[in-house]
Amino acid sequence: MFRILIVTFIAFCIESANAGIVIGAFDATRTSTYSLKNLGLADLITSRISGSSFVEGPTLTDSFLSGLDVLVLTSNTSFSTSSSPLTPSEQAALLTYIGHGGGIVAVTSDEPSFMAPFGIVISRDSRSNANHSSIPNYLTNPISNGPYGTTSTFTTDVFGGVNNIFATLGPYAHGIGFNSYGLPTLGQIDENAISPGSGRVVLFADPETALESFITSNGLALNAIAYVAVPETSTMVMMSFVAVIGVTSSVRRKGFVRK
Repeated sequence: MFRILIVTFIAFCIESANAGIVIGAFDATRTSTYSLKNLGLADLITSRISGSSFVEGPTLTDSFLSGLDVLVLTSNTSFSTSSSPLTPSEQAALLTYIGHGGGIVAVTSDEPSFMAPFGIVISRDSRSNANHSSIPNYLTNPISNGPYGTTSTFTTDVFGGVNNIFATLGPYAHGIGFNSYGLPTLGQIDENAISPGSGRVVLFADPETALESFITSNGLALNAIAYVAVPETSTMVMMSFVAVIGVTSSVRRKGFVRK
């Protein structure tokens, strides 16, 4: 009975931590038909993540970003075109946001300015079977094994496009998913990696990976949002776990004394 109580309580803590989060992205003036709203993904995300809400804007500013828990950073305006580059002020606002603990799910393509603040460079791998990627430690990573599903493999050129990879992951990120040639296609930046108190980032080298995840409901994209939204989740769960242990132990001790 006690084990069931602990498992149920931890699950409740994780679900509660992701409730009420505010998710933001570029609007159609910046990403055209590939805005999350136009693709129907904004409604899909908020319908799956209980209590979440969605806002959008044309530029990244301190004012816009300060109201977000998660920024879904996309750079495509169509299947084969990218939006205008991030301006220096937008890049500065992005770093301020992440430095203050904000979470980012970066679903970018060929526009280098979107990854430049993190020292990341995206390139292409056109070799045969380069579109197949796997996550070696998928069971222990909350992005591949989280509240919205478990997946160990994914593809990049789902719709017959090119295979994006991370040519350089920079000083903060590390790869968690790799194509058949060992090149990183999915990455993450841990909390506190950029600076003390900085937030988490999940990096999709190819936008089709995230789009496929939403379409097939394999959980990868939604897990990424949940992961970056609440960096303190594990700490909160552990504190709650300790609290439950303490209360239960106290009850048992009292029972023993009464006897």
